[in-house]
Amino acid sequence: MPIKPEGSGTSSTIMSVLAELDQTQAELRNEFPGWRIWYVYRPGRITWAAQREPVLNTRSAEDLRSAIQRTLAGNDGNER
Repeated sequence: MPIKPEGSGTSSTIMSVLAELDQTQAELRNEFPGWRIWYVYRPGRITWAAQREPVLNTRSAEDLRSAIQRTLAGNDGNER
């Protein structure tokens, strides 16, 4: 079985594709701060997704409603 030179073949092609995807992801993150942006790579298919930050966790639906309203109003309740 012939040995392929390093940097050739399927694995280097995949690494090149992933590097390009990572670059695009970084560009999107810079363009849209406050968003969590990711992709899922499967051979022959790439799915992109985004989620607005911050992710809110509360103990009740009513607390979640209040947290969302504070976030939309620009006051997340966290003093810095």
